[in-house]
Amino acid sequence: MNAWSDWIYQVMGIGHSLQYKLMATLVVGIIIFFLRKIVLHLLLQNIEDIKTKYNWSKTVSYFSYFLTLL
Repeated sequence: MNAWSDWIYQVMGIGHSLQYKLMATLVVGIIIFFLRKIVLHLLLQNIEDIKTKYNWSKTVSYFSYFLTLL
């Protein structure tokens, strides 16, 4: 990992601490994305009403976007 970090520092000029923060942000974003997909799948598979599905989908999406912004 240190070789990659040094290479990124040389090419882009991004310091090691900022690289760590960017990587952590990326990992958290990916985790939230997959959690949103899983929750939507589990929640919507038993709902037949289209309007209710839409409302739950929007609610879960807005909540995941809110978590991402935190």
